[in-house]
Amino acid sequence: MTDDYFADYDVYSEDSVVCILPDGIELSDGRKIIFKECVQNYHYHIGNTSDSNCIGENDRDDGSFMFYCSPHPVMIQFFDKFFSKSVQQRMNEWEKQIGEYGYSLTVCEMREDI
Repeated sequence: MTDDYFADYDVYSEDSVVCILPDGIELSDGRKIIFKECVQNYHYHIGNTSDSNCIGENDRDDGSFMFYCSPHPVMIQFFDKFFSKSVQQRMNEWEKQIGEYGYSLTVCEMREDI
């Protein structure tokens, strides 16, 4: 990986997610976000080993998760929906399910290159 890791990333809506599995997230286009890979990339790029199972960042203000995939990050964007739970509630449910599989997301820090 290079220093321009954050220069490009793919964006999916939460509706593009087929399911969250113990080892990753399956997307409707066949791509899979692999949690173990995200952990390795997170530690490589952030250098923080205090949270050994961190797979990315959550941004409550933006309503998104950024997963540290290869070769570059993948963002899952949440949008308001009529007759649905709020964005915050849906994000909380995702984080809870991801946590049950032993992984976590950290709070997004303001980064100029994202």
